[in-house]
Amino acid sequence: MRRLCNLYPTCPRVYHAALKVLSAAARGVLNRQALSQKMTKFPKNSILKKLAYPLYLFFLIVLGYAATITYRSNELYTYVKSSSNELLTSGVLEYHSVLGYSPRPGSSGEMQFLLPPNIPVNYDHQMFRVVPGYTAAADSPLLLFLGCSWTHGDATRAEDTFAHLVGTGMNARYRNAGYHAYGLSQMLLRAREVIPRDKPDYVLVQYSPWLVSRSMRHFAGGHFLQRPVPYFVRDQDGHLGLASPAFNGDHGQPIGDYRGYGPSFTDFTSFTLKAALPFYLHQDLNGLGYQIRSAFGRIPEAHDGRLDIVSYAYGEIESLCRINGCRMLIYRLERPSGTPEKPSWNHRFVKEETRYLKGLAGVTYVDSYSAVLEALKTSDESTYLKEYAHYRGNPPKLVDRHPNPRAHAIIARSIIEALKE
Repeated sequence: MRRLCNLYPTCPRVYHAALKVLSAAARGVLNRQALSQKMTKFPKNSILKKLAYPLYLFFLIVLGYAATITYRSNELYTYVKSSSNELLTSGVLEYHSVLGYSPRPGSSGEMQFLLPPNIPVNYDHQMFRVVPGYTAAADSPLLLFLGCSWTHGDATRAEDTFAHLVGTGMNARYRNAGYHAYGLSQMLLRAREVIPRDKPDYVLVQYSPWLVSRSMRHFAGGHFLQRPVPYFVRDQDGHLGLASPAFNGDHGQPIGDYRGYGPSFTDFTSFTLKAALPFYLHQDLNGLGYQIRSAFGRIPEAHDGRLDIVSYAYGEIESLCRINGCRMLIYRLERPSGTPEKPSWNHRFVKEETRYLKGLAGVTYVDSYSAVLEALKTSDESTYLKEYAHYRGNPPKLVDRHPNPRAHAIIARSIIEALKE
């Protein structure tokens, strides 16, 4: 424990105090005989005497948990203050009973970076990312984009995202329903909601291998946060379907408010009490409940058949498009990984899944990933990141691996060409 504390020296006084408390508590809890001797002064049947040891144990547990909260708070605090990864300002992300989490309707904020500039984000009341002030004729075609952060445009201004570039290039209205770490389950749920209601002319659906993987687990992983998400399951009759998020996530803590200025002991104390403590209490209590329900078989197991999930989700979206008079287009997005000699783990899955998607009747398939690679001299990961990731500072430092505006422009051209055929 002491070694771990030294790794995060932001508030060493807090850690050393916590260590002393834990050490004393450990010595005390093992010395029950000494405690019993002190209790002899009370009457034999005294309620206080009967409750003394349970209360003592409870007090030690609380002290121990407080020490872990202090340690974990400092980890989170260090991440907020020093990580180059983006962090949303408070009030933009919220719990959603169906999707697990979503942008707050009508909200505005920023994707914050240690190296400026921050990237503004704005959402309308239907949770679509928008460019403030952008309008198109009311009778122009309506486009719906479904995807993850790559479609959302993480680290990129909304006006530079391929969703916006396709919209302007087609003189069309558009709805960007992509969002951070979304998977195929959330994309399908958004399709069920929006397609019958808005009846878009075009439905543009992202395919990336990680979209499938994210829909095969109970949580969306993230730094210090496991977000419960909908996922695919098979029922007792063998039918594929979607299970709801395991519990209610909580995204109301003002964690993002503590980025943008230097650390201090007072600031760390405020962060722990106002942000980290309620955040971890919610996570731990709900996580414990999840583990208990899982142990008693109350949490459905996630289905692990990738091709089953791909055919079910994209097949249903195609059916929704056919019924509502929409044209469906699937665009592939990916980043190089592995080598020709040692292909990446998802190489086999991608071949099977894209073969199925290309065979969907009435659906246009666009390999935007290949279009992006065509501009590179070599298609290895380092070359790709050098050209298409986000860099800040002097000398340039990699701050985000999502597609940069140059990549978004290439993706947009590939989609526009397909739509105009």
